[in-house]
Amino acid sequence: MKNTWLFIGFFVMLLWSCDQFDKESGNVRPQLVKKWKQTAYLSDPGDGSGTWQPTPADQPVSLEFTADGKILRDGQQTNTYSVSGDTILLDQPTNGYQRRWLIQELTTKQLQISLMCIEACGERYVPADK
Repeated sequence: MKNTWLFIGFFVMLLWSCDQFDKESGNVRPQLVKKWKQTAYLSDPGDGSGTWQPTPADQPVSLEFTADGKILRDGQQTNTYSVSGDTILLDQPTNGYQRRWLIQELTTKQLQISLMCIEACGERYVPADK
């Protein structure tokens, strides 16, 4: 009888921990939630010759991730998102595909994402308040 209760207790704890993991995997990383200012972008014509280019000062780009899962580009909501590991999952599909952005670097001072293009492409950001 003692083993039965022990097994039931273990099983309940296992179910609870799986439920907690599922909830956490969709959470937003706290350091991601803020308004970011683009500093550079990577664009490659498909031959491997792409390089990081500074964002033109007269064409500022901002990207904001909110705690309730919204993405705003230049102040306009463009999508909703969730985070799984190092991947930002965009909830509204584009052309039938769920878009994914790979977080290459995320600190309090910099965000670098790969937009997962066929050729190399990416964006670098710093917090907008700097």
